[in-house]
Amino acid sequence: MTGPEQRILSGYHAISGVKKPTDQWEIRKDKKYSNFDLPELLHNLNLLVEIAEQNIVTNNQELCNLEDRLVVIEQETKKLGESINDKDKSIESLEKMIVIMESLNDALKKNMLDSNQAIKRLTEMKENYYPDYRLNGGSVLALSISQILIKEMLSTWDPLQDPTMPIEELKKWKELLTLNEPCAVGFQTSDEFQTLIWQEWVPQVQKACGQWKCRDYNSMLKLVEQSAELIPTDIISKVLENMILPQIQSEVEKWDPLTDLVPIHLWIHPWLPYLSKHFETIVYPTLRQKLSVALNAWHPSDNSAKLMLQPWINVFQQGYMEAFLIKNIVPKLQAALHAFVINPHHQQLDNWNWVNAWSDVLPLPTLVELLDQHFFPKWLKTLTMWINMNPNHEQISNWYTGWKSLMPAVIVEHPTIKGRFHSALDIMSRAVGGPSMPQPPPPPTIHGGLAEAVRTASQMPHGFKELVQKRCEERGILWMPISGRFREAKQVYRCGARLQAFIDRGVLFVSQDGTNFAPMSVQSMLELCE
Repeated sequence: MTGPEQRILSGYHAISGVKKPTDQWEIRKDKKYSNFDLPELLHNLNLLVEIAEQNIVTNNQELCNLEDRLVVIEQETKKLGESINDKDKSIESLEKMIVIMESLNDALKKNMLDSNQAIKRLTEMKENYYPDYRLNGGSVLALSISQILIKEMLSTWDPLQDPTMPIEELKKWKELLTLNEPCAVGFQTSDEFQTLIWQEWVPQVQKACGQWKCRDYNSMLKLVEQSAELIPTDIISKVLENMILPQIQSEVEKWDPLTDLVPIHLWIHPWLPYLSKHFETIVYPTLRQKLSVALNAWHPSDNSAKLMLQPWINVFQQGYMEAFLIKNIVPKLQAALHAFVINPHHQQLDNWNWVNAWSDVLPLPTLVELLDQHFFPKWLKTLTMWINMNPNHEQISNWYTGWKSLMPAVIVEHPTIKGRFHSALDIMSRAVGGPSMPQPPPPPTIHGGLAEAVRTASQMPHGFKELVQKRCEERGILWMPISGRFREAKQVYRCGARLQAFIDRGVLFVSQDGTNFAPMSVQSMLELCE
């Protein structure tokens, strides 16, 4: 090897390559001395050494445990000291709270405690000693004091005369009685303010509801509106449902549309933002029934019916409103058109104006069918007779244009009405020797619409339910009553696998989801079942 290499040396003598000198002890230790061989002594010495080592280890472990225990004791001592300090502070706080409570109690016994003073002292106690106030039922004390003071204040309160009187005072108590976090004791609720309202405010409102006249809605409505910002929502809902709604329902049952001078919508509509859902099932059925009875003797020349129904057009559900008009208004308008005399030389438009006045109320399909079946046949017949008398064609043209201008644009643009006017133009064209006008496309067929429901209702035999049942049997479709299921006091039937239906005053109402019922013809219902 020409390069450097590593060596492991056993001593300084190895640096120069000298052999390590022999140690005499190394030579002598391997020699056996049989005369001094004492194995028992060696065993005992080794045993003593092991025992000493074990004692050392044990003592060391005990020392470590004692040191750890000392640390724990020191920590516990520190914690106990802190706890004692906290308890001392808590005792001091409780003593101060007791002083405040005793002063409030003494003032209360002497009838010298007013609301502002009580709120001030209780607020001071809550802010300065909040942990003890919360843990030891401070809000319960505040509730008991507030009940006494609020009860005294509300004893002379008339909610209908001064609905806002207690609002400011209740706001102060709400801030005091509402805790920032859940309570830690079982006898204390999380919001004592609700308890105060239930026990003191609600009874006064209930008493006022017993004396309230529904037609004078302003006072009670103002009470609800002003209180809604302060009183919890669930309490307001209970007041509306259990106190105000029964009063309105009772008044609606007493209402007579023929004799009452005040329109019912004036004192019902203000409550729609609060009770509209409840009105659907409780108030509106009674209201529609009374209106229907009142319209039995109605004549289309009386415009009061439209004025009475217009406020409800966008309030009643669309299906119910259209069914109501079909049953109570359309037959009267049909009779008016039937009695209408079309005389080009001396035209009286009274009957026409009666019908046309309902053009913004009736559903478009119903109005179109009304004109198509009860006006245009007579109108076209008159046109044909007039043309056969060799009249002045300019007069006929003006007559045609005049009638067209009397109808709203939405009706004139309907395919069915367009077809009728086209037929008139065709008659006029043939009369002057011109070519026939091309026929417009037929209007779309309306299946299951309200117009078809009108035809079904008008041609209905006495046993309409039996007729429907017979039609279902002929097609092998299930038709059976559903036990315990009624709609507006009418038995609900199952039709086929998924439809439900009921019959009300000769009109068939059908629902595919069991909730929303709409007028429908028998034929359309059978087609849905197949």
